[in-house]
Amino acid sequence: MVEQFIQSWKYLKAVSPKTLIWYQCSFGAFDGATDSKEAITRRIIELRDRSISPISINSYLRRVNAYLRWLHEECGQEPLGMSTLRELTVTHS
Repeated sequence: MVEQFIQSWKYLKAVSPKTLIWYQCSFGAFDGATDSKEAITRRIIELRDRSISPISINSYLRRVNAYLRWLHEECGQEPLGMSTLRELTVTHS
């Protein structure tokens, strides 16, 4: 299904090659973990345990959520979207 999504975005949405690469990276980070909210949550925890920043995880999640919306709209699957993580901002005094 991921490949159909990529092809859809490539040809119907005409996204750039760099955008497609970023989507593939995001799917790589969540490979095998998009079947349920529990699986997505476990993957987020695994990524955080590997010191992946919330900003990076949120970037992945935005693309994964786009895929999950597409699955819902095009394939009739149960909607699964996940909220992004809280990102702490550093202020310099």
